[in-house]
Amino acid sequence: MTQTTLMSERAVKAELGISSTTTVNKYVANELLPTPVNTGLRAKSYPASEIHAIKEARAAGADHDTIRALVRKLLQDRQHRLQAVLDSINDDRASHRCEGVPA
Repeated sequence: MTQTTLMSERAVKAELGISSTTTVNKYVANELLPTPVNTGLRAKSYPASEIHAIKEARAAGADHDTIRALVRKLLQDRQHRLQAVLDSINDDRASHRCEGVPA
């Protein structure tokens, strides 16, 4: 399984040249940034790979509609990764349950 690097909101703002949390929230609401992931009771972070993909698209001249499509794809990929993790956990549990049971 690959390791995901997370970025704080402060790091995201610095990376993208955004000065305020309000702007970050507007970008998220307008699908110009992905939703953050909860990393604690009040903490949230962003997968660095997603932020870097958006930065690259912006640098390449992508318009807002293209960025929105990219954000939707990134979030869909995130859901697929979550499902893979959950499936792996379920597979591990099932194999442990069957270890002591004769075939």
